[in-house]
Amino acid sequence: MAEAALYSNSAEPPFPFEVVGDALSWVPAYIDRQCTKRGRNIYQARRFEALLNTLLVFTRARTSALFGTADISLCQEFAKRLNRILRSLPKEIGARHEIEVVERGQSNVWITCRHSPRFIWKRRLNHCEVGLNLDFAAPGHIRPSRSCPAVLSRIIEVSGPLHASIVTENIRLDYVDDRVMCAVEGFNQRKTALFNLTMVRLKLPYRFDHFLSSSETDQHVAETMKLATPPSLEWWHGHYYFVGHILPYNMTFCSRESRFEFYWPVIQQVYDFEAKLPLNQLVPEFSEDLENVLAIVYRNTQPYALHYVSSSSSSTPLSLTGLTEQISELLRSLVIDSEQLLSSFPDERTSEDTRRSGVYCLWKAMSEWCKLRTLERWKLCVPMSSTHMEKWPAEGNRFLLSGLPGKKPILLRIKDFWKARPA
Repeated sequence: MAEAALYSNSAEPPFPFEVVGDALSWVPAYIDRQCTKRGRNIYQARRFEALLNTLLVFTRARTSALFGTADISLCQEFAKRLNRILRSLPKEIGARHEIEVVERGQSNVWITCRHSPRFIWKRRLNHCEVGLNLDFAAPGHIRPSRSCPAVLSRIIEVSGPLHASIVTENIRLDYVDDRVMCAVEGFNQRKTALFNLTMVRLKLPYRFDHFLSSSETDQHVAETMKLATPPSLEWWHGHYYFVGHILPYNMTFCSRESRFEFYWPVIQQVYDFEAKLPLNQLVPEFSEDLENVLAIVYRNTQPYALHYVSSSSSSTPLSLTGLTEQISELLRSLVIDSEQLLSSFPDERTSEDTRRSGVYCLWKAMSEWCKLRTLERWKLCVPMSSTHMEKWPAEGNRFLLSGLPGKKPILLRIKDFWKARPA
């Protein structure tokens, strides 16, 4: 659990992995039904990230996770199913780990353990407090600054040909020297190891890897991909995510285990094709044909036969020449028209965040105030300290706003008080 692995707090009751793990066999099929096209569909990718983060909070591998209002019904349903498993256990074992969906402001949704000793239950949080709730290694660095360099820390789910970002943290280098940066990297490595250990103990297929990137990373990767000889294994382990990932989508064609030394010409070929894709216009759902081509490359460059290989295709990896010819032919015949993709995509307004009305927020605040002071007084206790940084960015003390900055016209403010609208 995060309390022991990240904060050396052994006082928290252990999570009942042995009992709960056997009761979670339905989870992979459940998640797949909710987001069958999460590789190429940005809305379904978001659902996958919300569900996986809910699962991590449920197992106490995260103190909490932060979503938008579009994810609330999905997370509430998933949380209810998970909580039912805990309620089936003896009260002294399961009750301390039940999770709760918490609405804050006009567009934020938190999910956390109801009895978490570390979650900050205040209704208005500044950037530092948000980072502490999210187990950030450098809390307070919510947004990058144009005036100083920053490093982006990502924990990615990498169990298949779909690499989804699960935890993303911005680390400003003007507040982090080399000594502190080592501590930050160590903290994130422990968090990644905790996520992997959690999934192993739950007998679930999800696995994670950690990556650091800066403004120079894309250029560095582009230069390396032009080399005639493959890079080192150490370089590949630190950069394969950037080689194969097609932002803003989750489909990829390589992994940590890819035999990149042997298939280097194929990997370069697909990387060059990706660099020329028409991604100047955001399409909610990208080409299924491209996803199929990338899956072929992914499958054949692995050192083992994947379980999801269909019966109609050979499970034996192709030779370098055979794979090169096949991929060359598929890429030549592949036509991607962004305008056609945009026009053929169905309207998914339910997948967009909604800005809650002021009267709804007021009602929620009043009802929660009464509940905290009568039935849930433990939430009023001072949360456990979890400071990792020696100094904070000035922006860290600012309140996290849920809307756009600046003043709104008086008529819009009146309308927002009574009626919800798209965020």
